[in-house]
Amino acid sequence: MLASTTWAKENFAPAGQPSFRAFFAFYPYCNTIFPERDRVSAPVRIHTGAADDWTPAKPCADLAGSLKAAGQDVSISVYPDAYHSFDQARDTVFLPNVVNPADCYAKMPSILGPLAPESIANCVKKGATVGNSPSATEQAREESACADGGVAEIEGWIVNDGFWPVAGIDADSTGASAACPTAVGRASRAAPNRGAASRDRSHSSLDDPK
Repeated sequence: MLASTTWAKENFAPAGQPSFRAFFAFYPYCNTIFPERDRVSAPVRIHTGAADDWTPAKPCADLAGSLKAAGQDVSISVYPDAYHSFDQARDTVFLPNVVNPADCYAKMPSILGPLAPESIANCVKKGATVGNSPSATEQAREESACADGGVAEIEGWIVNDGFWPVAGIDADSTGASAACPTAVGRASRAAPNRGAASRDRSHSSLDDPK
């Protein structure tokens, strides 16, 4: 989610430089509050699980709602009974030793911090669950491929760093596709010099735990 901010684009991809055209955030950590998160530089599509006890869905739903109300192009899909890492975990497993800031709501004056240690001293806990969900994975794949009539459709690939090849998605001469019949306009295959789309999975830190 940090990469989707206008701040990130202005600092790392200024005018004339390659930049992302869309962001697909999978089970991100949305709890930390800072001013820069209120403006995004491109469409954001959040995919998360209702059962996620590591990077919970509710803060992301609240953030998506507030950004959308402010005119930002942000939406969220919450998959019932899906845990963290629903598209990667092999089994449902409780990890007893991982740091879990799911109950923390730190406020920072800037995206760069500082983060006061005392603000999270009593909310960080240990343990979180990861679990595979084939149904959530498939729904996320379909929704990403057809997002807003093809924002994610890049000639047969979902634009999340080329992570998921999708059979049967190929724009025809009218710009539509078999998988996304309402797609409008033909997208070119993502390349770094033309602007790709970013797939963001959470990583191990307070702002983005894995």
